[in-house]
Amino acid sequence: MGWSFDRRRIGVVLVVALSAAACSGGNGSGATAVPSASAAASAEARDFIADFDIGGRTLSMACVGPTDTGRPTVIFEAGLGSDRRVWGAVLTELAATDRGCSYDRAGLGLSKPGPTPQTTDGQVDDLHALLGAAGIKPPYVLVGHSSGGWNVMVYGGRYASEVAGVVMVDVRPPLASDEFRKALPPEKANEPEGIHQTRADLNDWEHDPTRNPEGLDLIKSAQQAAASPGFGDRPLVVLTAEDRAAASEGLPTTLATTFDGIWMSLQAKLATLSSKGRQEIVAGATHDMPDEKPDVVVKAIRDVMGDTGG
Repeated sequence: MGWSFDRRRIGVVLVVALSAAACSGGNGSGATAVPSASAAASAEARDFIADFDIGGRTLSMACVGPTDTGRPTVIFEAGLGSDRRVWGAVLTELAATDRGCSYDRAGLGLSKPGPTPQTTDGQVDDLHALLGAAGIKPPYVLVGHSSGGWNVMVYGGRYASEVAGVVMVDVRPPLASDEFRKALPPEKANEPEGIHQTRADLNDWEHDPTRNPEGLDLIKSAQQAAASPGFGDRPLVVLTAEDRAAASEGLPTTLATTFDGIWMSLQAKLATLSSKGRQEIVAGATHDMPDEKPDVVVKAIRDVMGDTGG
């Protein structure tokens, strides 16, 4: 169905140098950077894991890569229930040339819980406060995976002047569930288990925020993302996984084909959120693209950087 938290494994920690520090966390009072006092004097001090107070609670962020490129900082949004580590392979490769930061949303990883139910609007408020508290100044290139792309859409609409470009990594189109519901056959007794489970996911699971790892109101959040005005003329690359087998597993062939057609059509429409948008269908990739194809994600980021003049 395209949800990331229960269909992908957590990726590696950002870089080997930070992996041990990730377990220690912060003390919850302002920013707690990981590098030691001696490391702070070295070039490696630019890389950190730290907690930042966003108004009575802390969010944890990790940043790697050079700080003096003159190009936008890349900000990563993971999919539903996934912490910042899903971007580990991407950040490790990107850090050779560019500054990248990923973070744990409220209640995930090393970040403190926030009020629930959460919404995309509220998570964008958190991210904006986090970037301010961390002193990470715009412009940004925003990169979102799965439903993390909803936050990218809302952030890009609300803070347009801060966003230089966007990469969407097999993002779940916010209208996908509505279209899937319409495509389901009428309910009947003893229907195939795959159809029954899909119906339950769309009609029950998605309507109950307590049943997903973030307490996210998926219906309201999808509506907020769908209402976003888009990205104007900022460069946008939409990466779409070619392999949809896992998403349609258990469904009758005809319905699986219908669902795949809906998904691919809505993926193409994501590219129209910018007048400079384009879609790339990534051969051999599944929804687990950040871990499987980090080189493709990094290339898309660098393409967007080039289009921004960076």
